[in-house]
Amino acid sequence: MPTPITIAFARHGKAHPHSPTGQDRDRELKDRGERQATFLGQALSQLACAPTLIITSPFARARRTAELIGKELAVPMRIDDELASGASAGAVLETALAACQEDASARPLIVGHNPTLEYVLALLTAGPGGDLSAMRHVRTGEAFVLSIPDATNPIGNANVVEALRLGE
Repeated sequence: MPTPITIAFARHGKAHPHSPTGQDRDRELKDRGERQATFLGQALSQLACAPTLIITSPFARARRTAELIGKELAVPMRIDDELASGASAGAVLETALAACQEDASARPLIVGHNPTLEYVLALLTAGPGGDLSAMRHVRTGEAFVLSIPDATNPIGNANVVEALRLGE
């Protein structure tokens, strides 16, 4: 019998182009990014399928986005090095699916980076042979909630049920 799952993905909020250390991983959110993340937390908390767990990239901009979303959702958060900028779509998808396998009632929110999130979204909604020209651009501070009818067969079978971003 198919097991339906819900997974959300969010790209970190708008970040400064440079960090005090000069390292990409240390780039902080701009004020706009903080507002975007707070909005996402508020919007996600209103959904019937609100995330029950946040898993985030260790990069400062993603961590801060996850923290602000988490303040609104009041759910556990964990940092996963596999979600760092430059992660493969496969690694990100495995992280999300593993969270669902660990707890059948889990609805994870993955906070990460582009272009990886765009590839994951395309893989889940269009499949490996899908039309990549129709791939959605995931903007900073944007989240997508996906409904997947069967956890054992997620590729190409997901539907976007919510797309959220602060209008500015």
